Amino acid sequence: MTYLKKAGSLNQQFLVSQIVFLLFTLVSFYLRHEGLSFFDASDFATAIQGWGIPHAPGYPLYVLLGKFFFIFTQNPFDAQFWVNILAAWTACFFLFKTFAANKNAALVAVLVFLAQGLLQQYILIPEVFTLNLTLVAALIYFHQCFDEKRELKYVFMIGLMYGLGLCHHHLMALMVPASAFLLIRGFMKTSWGKGCSLFVGGFVLALLPMAYYFIATSHDPAYTYYSVNTLQDLLFVVLRKGYGTFKMTGTAEGVPAWEIFRIIVEGTFKSTYAVGVLGGLAAIPFFWRARRPVSATAVLSVVTLVIFVAAFCIMANFPVDSLEGKNAFVRYLTFPGFLLIYPLIFGVEKLSQKYNAKVYAVAAVIALVAGSYSLARLNYRHYSTMDFQIAQTYRVIERAMGPQLDTEVNPQINRCLVFGLSDPFHFGGRYYNEFQTNYRCYFFSIATVITGQFQGKSELRLVQHLLEPSYTFTGKTRETIMLDIFARALTKGYRIFVMYPGDLNIFNMPDMQVTPIGSSLELKLPASRVPLDFIAREHRLYLDSLKVLLDEVEQAPIQPRPVSVASIQAPFMNLEVYEKLLKFTPELKAEQDQIHARAEKFLSHLAE
Repeated sequence: MTYLKKAGSLNQQFLVSQIVFLLFTLVSFYLRHEGLSFFDASDFATAIQGWGIPHAPGYPLYVLLGKFFFIFTQNPFDAQFWVNILAAWTACFFLFKTFAANKNAALVAVLVFLAQGLLQQYILIPEVFTLNLTLVAALIYFHQCFDEKRELKYVFMIGLMYGLGLCHHHLMALMVPASAFLLIRGFMKTSWGKGCSLFVGGFVLALLPMAYYFIATSHDPAYTYYSVNTLQDLLFVVLRKGYGTFKMTGTAEGVPAWEIFRIIVEGTFKSTYAVGVLGGLAAIPFFWRARRPVSATAVLSVVTLVIFVAAFCIMANFPVDSLEGKNAFVRYLTFPGFLLIYPLIFGVEKLSQKYNAKVYAVAAVIALVAGSYSLARLNYRHYSTMDFQIAQTYRVIERAMGPQLDTEVNPQINRCLVFGLSDPFHFGGRYYNEFQTNYRCYFFSIATVITGQFQGKSELRLVQHLLEPSYTFTGKTRETIMLDIFARALTKGYRIFVMYPGDLNIFNMPDMQVTPIGSSLELKLPASRVPLDFIAREHRLYLDSLKVLLDEVEQAPIQPRPVSVASIQAPFMNLEVYEKLLKFTPELKAEQDQIHARAEKFLSHLAE
């Protein structure tokens, strides 16, 4: 590897990287969908547009940057897009600077970074991981500077990066062991007192964004994860104490470590088109032995990679046999994919030294082709029909609710629970924001099933009210507890809607009835009976919407991803009420079977 002390000024390779990034930005802006969101984007949009605190750990740095761009865009999803573009540019800058002694290698590093599929996906669908990679890239750069120059000013910047990391995503905590080793090694050759003081000073200064927690709470937002008035409240959010509320973090059966490892490898392979993984892993032994003592870049990237795999294989408790569990887990693979860039570029350098400088050109072309192909596959402009379908679902639920404000827990919230079980719910973040603004209700997101986290303080209070202090959690799975919550809510007069249910088996309880509301379900008490003609009419409307959706995605020139299975397959087939319905309406059954066959064919094509 080449080192910073050999680096000169930035030149034409840096200019090329900026031109490529500009093109990347323009294409990404064109391919995005202004109403599209996934996972937590709608939660962040609510905070950016208002004054709420998103789910733990609150992400104040991300929200504050989003609020800055919101001044110009007046759209919380567009604001997040530009936050991620700024973050990606900053990450590219620090990545280039780290390899700047060999500017050809630095250019290839930037191109490989921009080519990664998961990075592109979480720019088009706003998420926090791009900003996290920016902090990681800066941390590695400042560590490399301190390792080579032994100037204590870089220790201040290292502390600053960790402080900002605490104000954002906590994956950077996995870098602490490697950082501690490098700092101790450096302090032994400089000054312990000054070094520690500068680190603490930078760390404390970077905690200023946490003031947002108190500022947001002072505005008394209509929707927030938690109210922060005291230090204890602050620690509740920052330390993620809300995850696993009521001991709901454990799965019914332990997830095999091998299965988690398989998802890590498979997901990172797909994101880097295998080349990044295979090349990076192959280069690690040589990368590690390149110099004695081992360089800071090698220590940080390799040691953190090992810790990431070990920690997640041991600690992950996602239900990875489900679509939702895999999707939730894959989000974190932006982290190892980025760390693999460092040994990979070292390997490219060594190949160019051994064979020919044209190795850089070949690597650059591969990265450009892979990145262009990945961006094309992430063309979300074809989602207008799905966007419309989701908007209609919100409208149907809103009409079905009727005014019935809660007087027991929160007098400003309607006595309705909306449970978003599967992915399509999260594509409609724009409509979710409108829905919560115009017609407030209790909302339990997919995170409730996977992590046991409640989306907001109102949901937490409702659960405490419904389950009562005497409720026993021992030996119960998360799904069982959620169904107990719903059963008790029904008896207290709450209406419960399930949007785009992907696994309806958990709702097949003997003391529950269901009825379709558009493409969603409403849970009913046992005595409730809904006429079959009403169910048939609703189901036919749902099948018609699926036809339109299939027509669109089948005709798209390049198939968009991710396409949710639950949004295409007819999800109601196993319910007793539908078995009865289809028995007496054979023409409806034939229509459903035809749509189901089309969906299966399309999904099998995507899986190839």
